[in-house]
Amino acid sequence: MSRNRVVMRYWCVVALILGVYGIDVPLLGQTNVPPQPSPNESSRRRPGQSYQEAMRPLDIVRNSLDNWSDAELSALAAGMHEAKEACSQAEPEDYSGDDLYDLERLCALGQDWSATNLAAARYLAGGSEMHRAHSYAMSIDALIHIDDIAHAVKTARDMLHELPYDPVVAQSFWYLTTYLERSFDKQALELASEQQASLITALSKGGPLKDTHGEAAMSIGTLYEIGLHLAFLQRYAGKEHDAEYTIHQLKAALSGLTSIDSESQKIIDSGNTRYSLLGKHLPSVNVSRSFLSVAAKARFNRDLGSSTVLLMFPDSCGQCRRMLKTLNAFNANEAEARIHAYGLITETQPDAPSEPSREARLKDLEGTPTLIVPSASSDAFGAKDFPFAVVTDQSGRVQYIGVIPTNAFDRDSYMHHIVQRISNASSSTAKQPISEQ
Repeated sequence: MSRNRVVMRYWCVVALILGVYGIDVPLLGQTNVPPQPSPNESSRRRPGQSYQEAMRPLDIVRNSLDNWSDAELSALAAGMHEAKEACSQAEPEDYSGDDLYDLERLCALGQDWSATNLAAARYLAGGSEMHRAHSYAMSIDALIHIDDIAHAVKTARDMLHELPYDPVVAQSFWYLTTYLERSFDKQALELASEQQASLITALSKGGPLKDTHGEAAMSIGTLYEIGLHLAFLQRYAGKEHDAEYTIHQLKAALSGLTSIDSESQKIIDSGNTRYSLLGKHLPSVNVSRSFLSVAAKARFNRDLGSSTVLLMFPDSCGQCRRMLKTLNAFNANEAEARIHAYGLITETQPDAPSEPSREARLKDLEGTPTLIVPSASSDAFGAKDFPFAVVTDQSGRVQYIGVIPTNAFDRDSYMHHIVQRISNASSSTAKQPISEQ
């Protein structure tokens, strides 16, 4: 399996389980948006908002297979095996309509990607409308898995031009452009640009973007975040003027709205914070403890080296904590290049008589280049999803900021290529920020 496909493997499986491509729950990145508060309620925190905030740590944990128990992983494996067997015994030409669509989902769960794409293509050729968008989405996912990227890009373009712009179309483009960006494929920018006009139109209408044939909705905040991704990609390509025009379009679309739900506003604010940091000096970060050794001082290396990498995460993010071992190895592998990488853990879990002590909770961090930082640091960097990384150049200016895959610090993996490109840019006359989302 190629490096790029490893990056996406767990994401794709979780997407299938959680329903990104039609299993009966809302799409990732979508919400059932609560009604707007009346004027006399606007100053009060609504129960739904408090509930979403309280559930966020759990969402972060359960969205990664790295955090699933052995029993859950065994059940998943058994279900996938059963689905693969059933898929292998079915012939797409024997089915039509909803049955053919269900065959797509069955084969996707069984990870028989060729069969998934065959069933999806047959459904699309049949002209049925009900599951047309989801069939396009599953075809794109299957084509990524079988490494037919050219066909995946063509299918995405066909989807955009043929179907109404709805959450399934928007999510599929975001999924594919993120995959391409993490593969350092220039088509990421091309695809993101092609959907921007449709996205701006949807954003300008206000309210959530509704599923054409379902009940799922994509919030204003998520639409803005997808649109902002284009600005980051443009900065990555050195097209700063294009990026600023994209920002202008997004803010102009928002300016015409009469109200924005609070969760969307938080997403918008976080995205704007991240974007505003590109090209700026790293903000001051207060650190209170280093876990590298008993004698280690709680501070960053005064020698900035060629690049500084910060992996930020809350203490509840188990998959992030497990990345610290590979971050340690990354430091060793990149020592000659004078790259310094740190984990920044924001403590959110209070000590209680029934809970493990602070020292026991943090024991797994010992010997790693991890520093404790205030929980407010996440807001200062616009970090809302994790694992989250910030990378500076040799002058301490932020050149990358965003969510990264959990294998980003593996040898010759995502972060190696990010810092390499930053180093190359710093040594050239064109010093442009690199960013992901």
